[in-house]
Order: sequence, then C-alpha cells, then structure tokens
Amino acid sequence: EIHAKEILSLKRRLNEIMAAHTGKTFEQVTHDTERDNFLSAEEAQAYGILDEVINTRKSGPEKKKKSK
Repeated sequence: EIHAKEILSLKRRLNEIMAAHTGKTFEQVTHDTERDNFLSAEEAQAYGILDEVINTRKSGPEKKKKSK
C-alpha cells in the first residue's frame, strides 16, 4: 500500500511538472499519460515536450571513427 501511494504521488508530481512545462492543463497531461503514448520527434515538439528537433548530426569524432 505504501508503494502504491508513493507511485501515485510521483505520477501526480510528474504530471504537474509536465503541465507546467508544456502549457497543457494538468487534466490533459493526466489523460494523455494514462496509457503508453508513442510520439514522433515532431509530435513531441508540438506537444511541448521538447524545444527543437535536430534533423542532421554535425560531423564529429564518432562519424570519423566509423568511416575508417
């Protein structure tokens, strides 16, 4: 019972944080997180979860190592 209460408390806090940062209402975030919800990068950006989608990766040490 203690674990269940803690999980519910954490879920509520996460939903509050998500609502504050996405501009969605707490109720909307709670509804949207009731089940698994898979989003593309663009959908996540539109929802407000992320700021920017980076479509290309700058060349760096990782790319150079792979090309050898």
